[in-house]
Amino acid sequence: MFLRARPLAALTVAALALAACGKSAETPHAAEDPAAPHAVVVAPGANLPAKREIAALFDDWNETLRTGGPHDMALLYAENGVLLPTVSNDVRSNRVEIADYFEHFLQMHPRGTINEQHIDVLDSNTAVNSGVYTFDVIKEGQPTYMVARYSFLYEKIGGKWLIMSHHSSAMPEAVAARPAPLAQVLASNEAALPAPADVHAPAAHKPAADAHATPAPAAHKPAAAHH
Repeated sequence: MFLRARPLAALTVAALALAACGKSAETPHAAEDPAAPHAVVVAPGANLPAKREIAALFDDWNETLRTGGPHDMALLYAENGVLLPTVSNDVRSNRVEIADYFEHFLQMHPRGTINEQHIDVLDSNTAVNSGVYTFDVIKEGQPTYMVARYSFLYEKIGGKWLIMSHHSSAMPEAVAARPAPLAQVLASNEAALPAPADVHAPAAHKPAADAHATPAPAAHKPAAAHH
């Protein structure tokens, strides 16, 4: 028995030695580099522009349409901004081409009015305004109007909001009547709301009976006369 045990012990020692060598040969985990970039999580709503700020960008665009020239209009767009215009088949993809479009469009003396508006703020530097607007124009010497769907994609570049993409297309179906301006629609909706109840007005109640008051005499039927 003693002679058979010695080879078994030798094999056990050899196995332990091989396991130790294999463990030491493993590649150690690399230490974390403190200078490596880390993802930054931005809290929802942090530094987001208000929707009224985005809505005001159309007012600036519309005012420039009234008082400015083609070059002024083109500067409202990013250098690589894209315009799919209302009264032209050609897509404009830079400021030179955009200015060329407004060179012709401004000859119609357009004045824009928002009829329907939907604003989505995507992040602190990106927002979308889409809806319906109406242009009053002079066409062939006569005043008329055109109703179109629109979408503006804005991006803040160098601290200034610029138009990255502007899509404007006339309604595909005939418009039976001129749509009301957005301000008029909002005013009508507000007027249609029921007036809020006055929670401070005291509720009407019947005065409590005086426990010490003298009770009124009970009414009685007069006695019948005897003959």
